[in-house]
Amino acid sequence: FEFAKFDWEHNKLGKDRVVLPPYKPLQYSNNKVKTLLAEYTLNNGFLSFVKSGKAEKLLAFPVTLTVNGKKLTEKNFKWLEKADDLGISVSTLALDGLDLSVRNEFEFDNFIKTTMTVNPGKGFDFKSMTLDIPLNGKFASQLHSTCNRMRQNDAKALPTTDGEIWNSTQ
Repeated sequence: FEFAKFDWEHNKLGKDRVVLPPYKPLQYSNNKVKTLLAEYTLNNGFLSFVKSGKAEKLLAFPVTLTVNGKKLTEKNFKWLEKADDLGISVSTLALDGLDLSVRNEFEFDNFIKTTMTVNPGKGFDFKSMTLDIPLNGKFASQLHSTCNRMRQNDAKALPTTDGEIWNSTQ
């Protein structure tokens, strides 16, 4: 067994926080962030509007989160960081007895990472949580889900019907 040390190991190459061409620095306005290729609007912690290219709407309706059948309301929204290459927002949502925070990290290349932290209070009866992401059917034609089944993940064309087409219990 041999340990090798490569030139690219244990250094800071490629870790500079720069906006690489042809991308442009992020632009901010209240609860919006704009990249070279898209514009994102946040409401209740999640995307409520996504415009890409020639004013095409990627979402049919705003993303919604319901717990026990009730929509959560936003108590607070703030930008933790508004840099050229990275924007980080945090929203605090509330429902009686439940606190939830949503952190969105927007990168200049349109990558978005969303993290939810759920803090149910003592005695909160958690029965269900649904995150509804209503994509515009013009852009959403395929599904590849990775959920609670090993080696049996769905990969298929989406049906052209309205209503629920997939949920994580399938």
